[in-house]
This record gives sequence, structure tokens and C-alpha cells, in this order.
Amino acid sequence: MKRVGILLTIAALCACLCGCGLSEQQRVAGPDWRMDSVQSQEDGSIRAVGSPQRAENYPDAAVVDLSCRFTETGLTLSNLDSGESWTGTYKLAQRGGTESAIYEITFDDGQTAYAVRSVTTYLDKEPADTLILSAGAYSITFYAN
Repeated sequence: MKRVGILLTIAALCACLCGCGLSEQQRVAGPDWRMDSVQSQEDGSIRAVGSPQRAENYPDAAVVDLSCRFTETGLTLSNLDSGESWTGTYKLAQRGGTESAIYEITFDDGQTAYAVRSVTTYLDKEPADTLILSAGAYSITFYAN
């Protein structure tokens, strides 16, 4: 009887520990993401930024208020200036350790993209959640809002 009690205790402990970790969907689905910049993959130029303050460094870039929201079942990109939005689904393509993952995205119109969710450490040594979406000829960098 004592043996059964020990086994049940170990099983309950394992179930609790396994349930405490966040799934990849929950990690990417947690924050709202706000666009920092849109960069051309062809020439590296910054084509758009997410705030007028960033535009001071990139005078040729458009200012666009773009957000990205992941849920456990899909995602929505929203241009908060124009009201346009794009929806799709995503799935984990590859884990890159404890703090990063690559997702394959399929938009409702059939276009595909990839997103990398990771942590960026800046010069001030502060870590920040970062999402980079690569679609077509552009990479869009988002930060957790």
C-alpha cells in the first residue's frame, strides 16, 4: 500500500511539472505584437516604421501602425491606420531552445510566411520579446506590447 501511495505522489508531481510549462502556442499567443520596422530583404532598406520617433532615423520610411495578435488557433495582422486586416493559421516548425521557435504561417489567401519568436538583448542589457515575420521580399520586426 505504501508503494502505491509513493507511485501516485510521483505521478501527480510529474503531471504538475509537465503542466506548468507554456506550450509554444501559448508563448507566441501571449502578448500583442507591435511593428517596429519593415525591412526589404533585397537591399536591406527600412521601408516602414511603427512610430514617428523611429521615422526620425529613417526619413524615407512610411509610418504604419501594424499589430499582430496570435491566439491558440490563429493570427491576425491589423493595420490600425487603414483598418485592413489579414488572418491565418500557424504551426510550430522548429524549436530553437527554451526562448525561441520558428512558426510556419498560412494566410487565408494561401500565402505563406515564417515567423521567429525569440528574445533580443539590447545594448542596455535588457531582454525584449521579439517576433520577426518573413513574407515575400520583406521582414517585419515586432516587439511585445
